[in-house]
Amino acid sequence: MPQRASFPLSVTEAEPQLRASPSEARKHSIFPKAPQTMICEEPSESRSVSACLAISSEFLEENFTHFLFSYAQLPFSHTTERMDKLATISIESPGIKLLLSAAILILGHELIFLPIHNVWFNPLRKYPGPKLWAASVIPWVLMFLSGKTHDKLAELHEKYGPVVRIAPDELSFIEPKAWEDIMGRHRVGRHENPKAPWYLSPKSKDILGATRQDHTRMRQIMAGGFSVTAMLEQQPLIKANVDLLMQSLCEKADAGKACIDMRDWYNYTTFDIIGELSMGESFGCLRDSAMHPWISLIFSNIKLTAVVLVCNRLPLLYIFSPFFVSFKLVRQFWEHQEVSRAKVARRLADNNVRSDFIQNMLAEKGSNVSIPARRTALPPLRSIQRMSREELDNNAVILTLAGSETTATSLTGATFLIGTHPGVKQKVQEELHAAFTSEAEIDLLSVAKLPYLCAVAEECLRYYPPGPNSQPRITPPEGSVILGEAIPGK
Repeated sequence: MPQRASFPLSVTEAEPQLRASPSEARKHSIFPKAPQTMICEEPSESRSVSACLAISSEFLEENFTHFLFSYAQLPFSHTTERMDKLATISIESPGIKLLLSAAILILGHELIFLPIHNVWFNPLRKYPGPKLWAASVIPWVLMFLSGKTHDKLAELHEKYGPVVRIAPDELSFIEPKAWEDIMGRHRVGRHENPKAPWYLSPKSKDILGATRQDHTRMRQIMAGGFSVTAMLEQQPLIKANVDLLMQSLCEKADAGKACIDMRDWYNYTTFDIIGELSMGESFGCLRDSAMHPWISLIFSNIKLTAVVLVCNRLPLLYIFSPFFVSFKLVRQFWEHQEVSRAKVARRLADNNVRSDFIQNMLAEKGSNVSIPARRTALPPLRSIQRMSREELDNNAVILTLAGSETTATSLTGATFLIGTHPGVKQKVQEELHAAFTSEAEIDLLSVAKLPYLCAVAEECLRYYPPGPNSQPRITPPEGSVILGEAIPGK
C-alpha cells in the first residue's frame, strides 16, 4: 500500500503500542482476529470559512432578534389591509432585505460553491472516502454526536483502506508508522503538530484542553502521583478494594450458580479506587453494589462536552444548539461542577497526609514529587507555577474519569478475550501458579515481572482501546512530514 500524506494535519490515535501493519499484527497477535486501532487525522486548508461562518452566525442572530422585536411592536389586526401592510413593512424593511440577502449568499456558498470546491479542487481530493463526507462537514458532525465514531471509522477504513478522507479538511489514518510523525516530538528545527483549535479549550483549565505551556506545567505537577514510589504507597488502598471485589463476587456468584455482569463490578471497583485517589473519598459502589449518583453526572458532562466540541468546529451550530441540547443536560453539567468542587473542598479541608493525587498536586515546590524518566525533558518543577484552585478541581475530575471507566473497559475486554481463548487462559494460569503460592505475594512489582500476563494486557488494550476516539492535530505553519511526504502548513 503506497504511503500517503496530505494537507494541514490533525491526528488522533487509539493505541500507540502497535508498530506493525494490520496483517503483521494479526499474524503475531495473541488473539488472532485483533483489529488495528490507531487513528490519525489531518485537515487540509485554512479555516477562513469557519471564521466567516462565525461572523455570519453572529450577524444572523443579531438581526433576526431585532426583526422579532420589531415585529412584536407592530399593531395586530385581523383585517386584510393591516396584514398586507404588515407584510409590506416586513419584506421591504432594509434590515430584512439585508438579512435575506446574507442568508441567500451563505446558503449558496454552503450548498453549492463550497461542496464543489471540496470535492474537486480541495488539496485532499486525491484521498479516498465518501463524496458526501468530502463535500461537507455535516456527516462528520452527525458521526461525532452519535457516539459511534469508532464504529463508523472502522467501517470506512474497511471499505476505503488505511487512509480515508472523513471531512473536507480531515484524514483518518490506521497506518501505525504515521503515529510518530503525527503525535511525536519532532527533530530539532521542526515543530510538533499542535492540537486542533476546535479541540483546544484553554478556558476549561484542565490538562486535556491546555495549551502546550500549561500542559507541560500540569503534567509535571501531576507526575509525582504516578511514580513507582507513589504507586507503592497507594497499593494498600488498591488491594483493599480488590479484596472487597473478590468477596462480593463470591457472595453474588452463589457457588457458581448465578451470572454476573463483570462490566458493572469492574466499574464499581475502579470508581471506588480512583475516588479515594483523586477526591479523597470512596464512592461506595462496591459497598452498595450500585453506581454513585454523581457518576451519572460525569457521563452527562461528557455528552455536553461533545456538543461543545462540535459547535467549536462548526460555529453556526451555536445558533441551533437550544434545539438539540436539553435543559436537563445543561442542569446536570452545573450540578456536576458543584459536586466536584464540594468533593475537592472536603479533601483540601482534611489535613491528614494521604498518598493520593491531590497530595502530590499540593506538594511544595521541589518536594515529594518524583518524576519518572521520559524521552522528553521537562522544565524543573521549581521554575513553574503551581495549580490554581480551578485547575485543581477540573484535573481531579479528569483523573476520576480517566482512571475509572477506561480501566473498567479494558478489564472487561480482557476478561472476555481470556475467557473465550482457552489456550491463552491456560498459559496465564500456569504463569500465575508458577510465580505465586499465596495472594499475599501478589503486588505491583511482582506482577510486572510476568512477561506473558503483561503481553496479554497489552494485546487486550490494542484489541479494546478504552479511548477509541481521536485526538486531532494540525500541521504547523511551516508544514510537516508524514510518512515521508511533505504536508503543507495550516
